[in-house]
Amino acid sequence: MSRKTRTSESQNIFSGNRDKGAFIREKLLHYGVAFLSVALALWATLLLNPYLTSTPGALFFGAVMVSAWYGGLGPGLLATLLSTFAVNCFFFKSLHVQNITNLNIVVPLVVFMLTAGLISWLNASRRTAQRQAEANLKSLRESEARFSRLTESNIIGMIVADLNGLILEANDTFLKMLNYTREDLRSGRIRWGEIVPLEYIEVSERGIQELTITGSCKPFEQKYIRKDGSLVPVLIGFAKQGDRTIIGFVLDLSERKQAEAEAQHRARQAEVAQSILQMLLEHVPEGITIAGGPLISQSSLTANSRKNFWANQVNLSLAYLLSLMFSSTVCS
Repeated sequence: MSRKTRTSESQNIFSGNRDKGAFIREKLLHYGVAFLSVALALWATLLLNPYLTSTPGALFFGAVMVSAWYGGLGPGLLATLLSTFAVNCFFFKSLHVQNITNLNIVVPLVVFMLTAGLISWLNASRRTAQRQAEANLKSLRESEARFSRLTESNIIGMIVADLNGLILEANDTFLKMLNYTREDLRSGRIRWGEIVPLEYIEVSERGIQELTITGSCKPFEQKYIRKDGSLVPVLIGFAKQGDRTIIGFVLDLSERKQAEAEAQHRARQAEVAQSILQMLLEHVPEGITIAGGPLISQSSLTANSRKNFWANQVNLSLAYLLSLMFSSTVCS
């Protein structure tokens, strides 16, 4: 066990080191692209300087955009700083302490820096939004795949409906539960108002109100009307999917309700048997005579066999008494 634990810990450590190494390599690549972009912009601007005298910072804006698009806000800001430094040193009048108050020098440099920073921030925001959208899309597809597998597995009933009560989609388990067909579903004949009994309308409306406010409702029990008019007890729960669509599960409780009824019946039988046993013990204190059989006294039994004796005698007595009761009822 300890060897397996050490092996698992070692694997976790190696996995963590690999993840950290991959993260560092990715960051180095992002910032390396920022350096390379600014370097290429500087080289191209120096090469085309005779044609870019009036707009020496144009290619540097492109470098900032590429850096922020590829690496995010950090590489974009780095490209902004490097571009500002390159433009100041090679194309604008150099900014020194002596001329820091000269607006002709300061204003173009500040405008370039702010514009490049804005480009970097906008590209980084777009990149973040795109990643978030891709993550949400992936999560949605995974959720849809899980729901599709659950629906197709037919373990429980699954439905998709609108807030007006029309059931749009349903799996075979739900249709079989209510004795409807796929053609009934396609023709729009399965509606909430037609499958909910009047005595459960209020319960369902409370669930829909909770669904509208919170986006989901706690599972609750009610009954649905089958196509043949019979009732089936169900457990249902819903959640909103979009503005006007809900998705829900429907679990048939018929077997559970039947099991509960049988358990209650057995409990009543046990109570009756207990009453009969009490009556027997009150009226036969010394021994129990079985229709034509010998009288067996408790004193003739050993302590070890007394328990089994009484169990057998009680069972026989119950059978005899019940037969007498049945006989008297039939005779009367």
